[in-house]
Amino acid sequence: MTLSQTLPKSWNVFWKNKKMLPVILLLEAIFFISVLYLHYHFFIPSADAALRAGEVMQEEIQQKTDAELYTLDQTLSENDAFMTAYLRLLENIAYFFLGILGITLLVRGPIWYLSHSLVHPVSLKRTWLKFIGLTLLWFAFLLATLIAYSILEGSTTTILPVVSSGTASALFIIATAIIAYLAQTSYALLSHDQTFKNTFLFAFKQAKKAGPAWLVSALITFVALTLPLNWMLRPPIALAVYAAISVPLLHFARINLIVPWSKK
Repeated sequence: MTLSQTLPKSWNVFWKNKKMLPVILLLEAIFFISVLYLHYHFFIPSADAALRAGEVMQEEIQQKTDAELYTLDQTLSENDAFMTAYLRLLENIAYFFLGILGITLLVRGPIWYLSHSLVHPVSLKRTWLKFIGLTLLWFAFLLATLIAYSILEGSTTTILPVVSSGTASALFIIATAIIAYLAQTSYALLSHDQTFKNTFLFAFKQAKKAGPAWLVSALITFVALTLPLNWMLRPPIALAVYAAISVPLLHFARINLIVPWSKK
């Protein structure tokens, strides 16, 4: 099924089932409010902790000569103010990302189920459980990518770096894009058996079919998520734009990913 065929079919599915949008909007609102809560309670405090840790580090650096800088790590590990801020930073970051993961598993699974149910018959329990398993898997891959990037980036400050800083960043971006591509493809295949195996099969061997749909959906998703940011200083308008435009766009983007692999 080519893009010229999937887009009209996706639109037909979307338009014929527009009564589903209030339910989608409710779930998206729960997700959005939860993310805001996590942002204000964990992400912002982590930024404050990072600033405090940076201030303490600068104070210690100013007290040392160039010849003594090699002892900075030990000095910081013995500095109560730095360690308090550093541990608070790690704790808040961990809570933030675990919270994002948790709310994703709880809310976005049903959202994907609803999108699938408009295209072909699916089981809520089976779809949700598969979504949870796949999301945990992609999260693990992303975490491994972040760790690898940190190691590569850290090596750039050594005498014999593994790669340059630019190369490390480029590899991280490429790896993240591949993970996003595979993750979205796997979610589009939630109704299929052996979803994980088929994800790689369809994503690469049938890239001419999967790629265009993914690119279109990725573009729509980007527009949907960035559009409300134009009114960040006017929250009521931003929320209205998100509800009236972004949520329907995101819903259509999911349908557009699912339709090429429809069993019907």
